[in-house]
Amino acid sequence: MSGHLCLLEYFRHEEQAASLGWNFAPVEGRMVFEPLKWDYVQIVGRSIQYAHTMLCMGTRGAELLSSLGRLPACTFGTEAYEPDLAVATKRLRLLGAKVLRPLPDGGLPFGDSFFDLVINRHEIYVAEEVFRVLKPGGRFITQQVGRMDNVELIRALRAPAPHAEVGRTLECATSELTSLGMRIICQVEALPLVHFYDAGILIYYLKAMPYLVPDFSVDTYFDALCEIHESIQRYGQLSTSSHRWLVEAEKRFDTTH
Repeated sequence: MSGHLCLLEYFRHEEQAASLGWNFAPVEGRMVFEPLKWDYVQIVGRSIQYAHTMLCMGTRGAELLSSLGRLPACTFGTEAYEPDLAVATKRLRLLGAKVLRPLPDGGLPFGDSFFDLVINRHEIYVAEEVFRVLKPGGRFITQQVGRMDNVELIRALRAPAPHAEVGRTLECATSELTSLGMRIICQVEALPLVHFYDAGILIYYLKAMPYLVPDFSVDTYFDALCEIHESIQRYGQLSTSSHRWLVEAEKRFDTTH
């Protein structure tokens, strides 16, 4: 019983730490992400040099935009989450860029054919809206989380499986964009592993990515967390697949949309 009480205290401490926000200090040495076979920042960087207007959808705290170096003269971000919106507004002001709230229905608060480049990493999007705000010849570069993301982890927690209709597949995304009048330049998919070396960092990870197990809490999943803790103690790690796909598409000049 005392061992379980110690674990409960330890797990709750990690849960509290996660509530203070995602940063890499607590992660180092405790979990390892296998690299993707593409570099999203590098792919975006190749297109930035040709763009005068750019939109970063779901910019969060503007971490991605801040990592890109020199930005196009007219750069915007969109962000709906209020705490991130405040951070992004302050950070982007220093970079000469602005951040706006997206419309409630997923619409974008910009005119037709406004952007040379729209980038989106792990943000929900309405394909018709992306197409609308792109200029002919403009590019859309998106990296998304696939449906096979962390299936081993969800199984180990005995958590409900994600709804089958949540999220686009790579095939669905490319078909949708093509039907609107876009040309697919690149499409790629990968299942790199994530390795967890203690159960505490697993809690941190789950709180940072609430879409994985929406009802996650230490109290709700305590028994499963104890089993995972014992397994990591025995085997040294827990590994799970992260599912990612990327599409780069260009709005055709001859479209009638």
